[in-house]
Amino acid sequence: MSNQSLADFTFGVDYINIEKEVKAKNTLFDANVNAVAAVAGYSFHYSDNITITPEISYGVGISEDEDNSVGGGCSLCDIIYRADVELDSIVRISTQFSYELNSGFKLFTTPAFSFTDLSSNLSGLTESDDSDFGGEYNIGKHWSAQASYGLYQYSELWSFGIRYTL
Repeated sequence: MSNQSLADFTFGVDYINIEKEVKAKNTLFDANVNAVAAVAGYSFHYSDNITITPEISYGVGISEDEDNSVGGGCSLCDIIYRADVELDSIVRISTQFSYELNSGFKLFTTPAFSFTDLSSNLSGLTESDDSDFGGEYNIGKHWSAQASYGLYQYSELWSFGIRYTL
């Protein structure tokens, strides 16, 4: 730990994919929406291999999803319902706990609290506690790439990002 400072600012960008179960009248469908998020954090080096990083991220949606389903209750009166889902924004407050396996690769878990604002003709704002797990690989002295996966409140979240450490 002699070469490192005890704490570092980190900044990054994440690409986020959320698959959320949405109820459209009498049926369920999985809506896939995407976002790009800016991330800021402050890493505390607890020991040579353990780092704790509180982070906040804010993202905006870059895609939407739709589904058409049939309902109505009788064969003569079927109606086609259209469900449009768009991710307006996502805010995540988290703390990443990482363990460095070797000089270039870390494993981490990230308990988080998320606010997901979905525009839809069927639903709205979602709040949830969630936890991701993933890996991070150092690309250079200041740059790293990371990927994570998490489950929360009937949703799956995949994230790919880059980080710059000061």
